[in-house]
Amino acid sequence: MLGFCLFRRTWCNHLLIDLLATNPSEAGHVGRVGASLVYFVASVGDIIRAPFIWGEATEDSAPYYNWWFNTTTVDDLFRIDSAGYREFKSNYLKKWRESGLLPS
Repeated sequence: MLGFCLFRRTWCNHLLIDLLATNPSEAGHVGRVGASLVYFVASVGDIIRAPFIWGEATEDSAPYYNWWFNTTTVDDLFRIDSAGYREFKSNYLKKWRESGLLPS
């Protein structure tokens, strides 16, 4: 297993990431697992038109959320609006295409 993500839709139609983890034994061998999981959460957000994706970050994960969502505000909690997670999706698809994982 490379990683997993537990997320849910809230009563206000937001997405809440309860738990997201990658396999530390694969670090250095496989990249972008966490970002890929967040990409698919953002895809669900797009489908259901979620106003926000939110959750808690750890000291280790906060820098990744800041990088992925091009912000500096994530420390303990994050709340990313639809414009922010759509921009992340667009940037991530561009990286996938540049790496040859998706056709141009």
